[in-house]
Amino acid sequence: MNPPEHAATKGPRRPPHFDAGCVPYFVSTRAHRSRRIFVGRAAEIAVQELGDQRNRHGFLLRAFAFMPDHAHFVVVPHVSSNVSGTMRIIKGSIARRVNEHLGISGPLWQEGFFDRVARTRGQLHAYIEYVHQNPVAARLVDDVSAYPYSSGDGRCMADYHAFFEEQVR
Repeated sequence: MNPPEHAATKGPRRPPHFDAGCVPYFVSTRAHRSRRIFVGRAAEIAVQELGDQRNRHGFLLRAFAFMPDHAHFVVVPHVSSNVSGTMRIIKGSIARRVNEHLGISGPLWQEGFFDRVARTRGQLHAYIEYVHQNPVAARLVDDVSAYPYSSGDGRCMADYHAFFEEQVR
């Protein structure tokens, strides 16, 4: 499966991030030096911390997948933030918790991230499908709902509906 409209692993280390407001962003980011960090307990901690930060900061999370050496998110920043601030929260908090668990220090993530705005409902669904299918494409599982470090099991559906409810108001 090809990544939607971009190549998440190529290009400048710190691309500019256009602030389109409270819209869904497809975001990809890699582990520092593409290390295989997000496996086992470290991946569980990353999933837990992502949920904790979502609850604490109020951004909407429509999809995520922690792959062994990278992660994908479909996120809607809170009205008081932007995609850069949201990713700073996500990456920083996960790095602190995972580094603590592993007993290491230093960077967990490569600098920056790649993002694309979902401008239509069709693009949003394509990004979500790409995120959920990523573990299947990597042959980590046969079914999206079987991968424990993603939202392929439907755990982000409430945020999906909340986003569209806000759009109607």
